Amino acid sequence: MFSATDRQLNAWLKLTETVESYNQGLENQFIRDDSVGDDGNDQEQLEMIDYATLEFSLAVIQHPLTRRAFDSVLISFAAVLFWNPHQEAWMKLRNYTSYLSHLIYDCQMVVLADALKTCDHDPQQDLGQYLIQVRDRWLLNDTGGPVAELLENRLLGMKINGEEVQPAQIQWHQDEQTLVHQEIIFPITDLHTIIWDSLMEARRIFRQELCFGLSDVPEFAISELVDN
Repeated sequence: MFSATDRQLNAWLKLTETVESYNQGLENQFIRDDSVGDDGNDQEQLEMIDYATLEFSLAVIQHPLTRRAFDSVLISFAAVLFWNPHQEAWMKLRNYTSYLSHLIYDCQMVVLADALKTCDHDPQQDLGQYLIQVRDRWLLNDTGGPVAELLENRLLGMKINGEEVQPAQIQWHQDEQTLVHQEIIFPITDLHTIIWDSLMEARRIFRQELCFGLSDVPEFAISELVDN
Protein backbone atom coordinates (compact mmCIF):
# COMPACT_ATOMS: atom_id res chain seq x y z
CA MET A 1 0.00 0.00 0.00
CA PHE A 2 2.87 2.38 0.71
CA SER A 3 6.01 3.46 -1.12
CA ALA A 4 9.14 3.71 0.98
CA THR A 5 11.65 6.48 0.39
CA ASP A 6 15.39 5.93 0.07
CA ARG A 7 15.85 7.56 3.46
CA GLN A 8 13.37 5.15 5.05
CA LEU A 9 14.98 2.11 3.44
CA ASN A 10 18.48 3.16 4.51
CA ALA A 11 17.28 3.96 8.04
CA TRP A 12 15.50 0.59 8.27
CA LEU A 13 18.61 -1.22 7.02
CA LYS A 14 20.76 0.62 9.59
CA LEU A 15 18.29 -0.21 12.36
CA THR A 16 18.10 -3.92 11.53
CA GLU A 17 21.88 -4.19 11.22
CA THR A 18 22.34 -2.49 14.60
CA VAL A 19 19.84 -4.80 16.31
CA GLU A 20 21.31 -7.91 14.67
CA SER A 21 24.80 -6.88 15.80
CA TYR A 22 23.57 -6.42 19.36
CA ASN A 23 21.74 -9.79 19.33
CA GLN A 24 24.82 -11.50 17.92
CA GLY A 25 26.87 -10.10 20.77
CA LEU A 26 24.36 -11.47 23.30
CA GLU A 27 24.48 -14.91 21.66
CA ASN A 28 28.28 -14.95 21.73
CA GLN A 29 28.24 -13.92 25.37
CA PHE A 30 25.79 -16.74 26.13
CA ILE A 31 27.96 -19.29 24.31
CA ARG A 32 31.03 -18.19 26.28
CA ASP A 33 28.88 -18.36 29.44
CA ASP A 34 30.22 -15.02 30.60
CA SER A 35 28.95 -14.28 34.06
CA VAL A 36 29.87 -10.63 33.74
CA GLY A 37 29.17 -8.73 30.55
CA ASP A 38 30.62 -5.49 29.29
CA ASP A 39 28.01 -3.08 30.62
CA GLY A 40 29.69 -0.13 28.95
CA ASN A 41 29.63 -1.78 25.54
CA ASP A 42 26.03 -2.93 26.03
CA GLN A 43 24.94 0.58 26.95
CA GLU A 44 26.70 1.99 23.89
CA GLN A 45 25.01 -0.51 21.60
CA LEU A 46 21.62 0.15 23.16
CA GLU A 47 22.10 3.87 22.54
CA MET A 48 22.96 3.08 18.93
CA ILE A 49 19.71 1.14 18.65
CA ASP A 50 17.83 4.08 20.15
CA TYR A 51 19.39 6.50 17.66
CA ALA A 52 18.70 4.15 14.73
CA THR A 53 15.08 3.74 15.84
CA LEU A 54 14.73 7.50 16.17
CA GLU A 55 16.18 8.09 12.72
CA PHE A 56 13.83 5.55 11.14
CA SER A 57 10.84 7.09 12.95
CA LEU A 58 11.83 10.54 11.71
CA ALA A 59 12.16 9.19 8.18
CA VAL A 60 8.57 7.91 8.43
CA ILE A 61 7.29 11.25 9.75
CA GLN A 62 9.34 13.45 7.41
CA HIS A 63 8.01 11.89 4.21
CA PRO A 64 7.19 14.43 1.47
CA LEU A 65 3.86 13.39 -0.07
CA THR A 66 4.00 14.74 -3.60
CA ARG A 67 1.60 12.25 -5.28
CA ARG A 68 -0.69 10.27 -3.01
CA ALA A 69 -1.15 10.17 0.75
CA PHE A 70 -1.01 6.38 0.89
CA ASP A 71 2.61 6.43 -0.23
CA SER A 72 3.25 7.08 3.45
CA VAL A 73 3.55 3.97 5.59
CA LEU A 74 2.04 5.98 8.44
CA ILE A 75 -1.10 6.87 6.47
CA SER A 76 -1.45 3.31 5.18
CA PHE A 77 -1.16 2.03 8.74
CA ALA A 78 -3.84 4.49 9.87
CA ALA A 79 -6.11 3.23 7.09
CA VAL A 80 -5.63 -0.40 8.12
CA LEU A 81 -6.23 0.61 11.73
CA PHE A 82 -9.71 1.81 10.71
CA TRP A 83 -10.73 -1.77 9.87
CA ASN A 84 -12.20 -3.90 12.65
CA PRO A 85 -11.16 -7.51 11.85
CA HIS A 86 -13.36 -9.01 14.57
CA GLN A 87 -16.54 -7.48 13.19
CA GLU A 88 -15.27 -7.44 9.59
CA ALA A 89 -16.43 -3.87 9.22
CA TRP A 90 -15.08 -0.35 9.42
CA MET A 91 -14.70 1.02 12.93
CA LYS A 92 -17.18 3.54 14.26
CA LEU A 93 -15.85 7.01 13.54
CA ARG A 94 -16.28 8.16 17.13
CA ASN A 95 -13.99 5.31 18.21
CA TYR A 96 -11.42 5.84 15.47
CA THR A 97 -10.46 9.47 15.99
CA SER A 98 -8.79 8.60 19.30
CA TYR A 99 -6.40 6.31 17.40
CA LEU A 100 -5.46 9.22 15.15
CA SER A 101 -4.82 11.30 18.27
CA HIS A 102 -2.47 8.61 19.57
CA LEU A 103 -0.55 8.52 16.29
CA ILE A 104 -0.23 12.31 16.21
CA TYR A 105 0.98 12.32 19.82
CA ASP A 106 3.56 9.63 19.00
CA CYS A 107 4.87 11.74 16.12
CA GLN A 108 5.19 14.75 18.39
CA MET A 109 7.12 12.71 20.95
CA VAL A 110 9.51 11.43 18.26
CA VAL A 111 10.18 14.99 17.13
CA LEU A 112 10.75 16.07 20.73
CA ALA A 113 13.19 13.18 21.28
CA ASP A 114 15.10 14.20 18.16
CA ALA A 115 15.22 17.83 19.32
CA LEU A 116 16.53 16.84 22.74
CA LYS A 117 19.20 14.61 21.18
CA THR A 118 20.25 17.29 18.70
CA CYS A 119 20.49 20.00 21.34
CA ASP A 120 22.33 17.65 23.69
CA HIS A 121 25.03 17.12 21.06
CA ASP A 122 25.09 20.78 20.02
CA PRO A 123 24.89 23.18 23.00
CA GLN A 124 24.70 26.11 20.56
CA GLN A 125 21.38 24.84 19.19
CA ASP A 126 18.28 26.48 20.65
CA LEU A 127 15.69 23.87 21.60
CA GLY A 128 12.70 26.15 21.10
CA GLN A 129 13.81 27.33 17.67
CA TYR A 130 14.61 23.79 16.58
CA LEU A 131 11.14 22.59 17.59
CA ILE A 132 9.51 25.50 15.78
CA GLN A 133 11.43 24.73 12.60
CA VAL A 134 10.41 21.07 12.62
CA ARG A 135 6.83 21.93 13.55
CA ASP A 136 6.47 24.40 10.70
CA ARG A 137 7.92 21.89 8.25
CA TRP A 138 6.22 18.66 9.27
CA LEU A 139 3.69 18.94 12.12
CA LEU A 140 1.12 21.50 10.92
CA ASN A 141 -2.05 20.64 9.01
CA ASP A 142 -0.97 22.66 5.96
CA THR A 143 2.39 20.92 5.51
CA GLY A 144 3.19 18.23 2.97
CA GLY A 145 3.78 15.26 5.24
CA PRO A 146 1.77 12.40 6.78
CA VAL A 147 1.07 14.22 10.06
CA ALA A 148 -0.92 16.82 8.13
CA GLU A 149 -3.09 14.02 6.71
CA LEU A 150 -3.64 12.62 10.20
CA LEU A 151 -4.59 16.05 11.52
CA GLU A 152 -7.00 16.75 8.66
CA ASN A 153 -8.71 13.37 8.97
CA ARG A 154 -9.00 13.67 12.73
CA LEU A 155 -10.52 17.14 12.39
CA LEU A 156 -12.95 15.89 9.74
CA GLY A 157 -13.84 12.86 11.85
CA MET A 158 -14.50 15.02 14.92
CA LYS A 159 -16.65 17.36 12.83
CA ILE A 160 -18.71 14.51 11.38
CA ASN A 161 -19.03 12.80 14.73
CA GLY A 162 -20.19 16.05 16.33
CA GLU A 163 -22.98 16.48 13.79
CA GLU A 164 -24.02 12.84 13.53
CA VAL A 165 -26.96 11.76 15.65
CA GLN A 166 -26.10 8.47 17.27
CA PRO A 167 -28.79 5.80 17.69
CA ALA A 168 -30.37 5.87 21.12
CA GLN A 169 -29.08 3.18 23.48
CA ILE A 170 -32.16 3.33 25.72
CA GLN A 171 -35.73 3.25 24.44
CA TRP A 172 -39.08 3.98 26.05
CA HIS A 173 -41.52 1.09 26.22
CA GLN A 174 -44.95 1.61 24.73
CA ASP A 175 -46.43 2.22 28.20
CA GLU A 176 -44.13 5.28 28.50
CA GLN A 177 -43.33 4.21 32.07
CA THR A 178 -40.61 1.65 31.34
CA LEU A 179 -37.08 2.00 29.95
CA VAL A 180 -35.63 -0.76 27.77
CA HIS A 181 -31.91 -1.29 27.14
CA GLN A 182 -31.16 -4.49 25.20
CA GLU A 183 -32.36 -7.24 27.57
CA ILE A 184 -32.81 -4.92 30.54
CA ILE A 185 -36.30 -3.67 31.43
CA PHE A 186 -36.34 -0.86 33.96
CA PRO A 187 -39.60 0.58 35.34
CA ILE A 188 -39.16 4.30 35.89
CA THR A 189 -40.80 3.96 39.31
CA ASP A 190 -37.72 2.02 40.44
CA LEU A 191 -35.58 5.08 39.77
CA HIS A 192 -37.14 6.87 42.74
CA THR A 193 -36.27 3.95 45.02
CA ILE A 194 -32.72 3.66 43.70
CA ILE A 195 -32.01 7.37 44.18
CA TRP A 196 -33.30 7.49 47.76
CA ASP A 197 -31.61 4.22 48.73
CA SER A 198 -28.32 5.53 47.30
CA LEU A 199 -28.73 8.80 49.16
CA MET A 200 -29.41 7.02 52.47
CA GLU A 201 -26.39 4.76 51.94
CA ALA A 202 -24.19 7.78 51.16
CA ARG A 203 -25.34 9.46 54.39
CA ARG A 204 -24.66 6.27 56.36
CA ILE A 205 -21.13 6.00 54.95
CA PHE A 206 -20.51 9.67 55.65
CA ARG A 207 -21.60 9.52 59.28
CA GLN A 208 -20.38 6.05 60.28
CA GLU A 209 -17.25 5.60 58.16
CA LEU A 210 -15.98 9.12 57.54
CA CYS A 211 -17.17 10.79 60.76
CA PHE A 212 -16.68 7.68 62.96
CA GLY A 213 -20.32 7.72 64.10
CA LEU A 214 -19.95 10.94 66.09
CA SER A 215 -23.16 12.56 67.22
CA ASP A 216 -22.06 16.12 66.54
CA VAL A 217 -21.21 15.82 62.86
CA PRO A 218 -20.71 19.35 61.51
CA GLU A 219 -22.92 20.52 58.70
CA PHE A 220 -21.85 22.93 55.98
CA ALA A 221 -23.79 25.03 53.53
CA ILE A 222 -23.39 23.75 50.00
CA SER A 223 -22.23 27.22 48.89
CA GLU A 224 -19.26 26.92 51.28
CA LEU A 225 -17.97 23.68 49.79
CA VAL A 226 -15.27 24.49 47.25
CA ASP A 227 -13.06 22.06 45.32
CA ASN A 228 -9.69 23.67 44.70
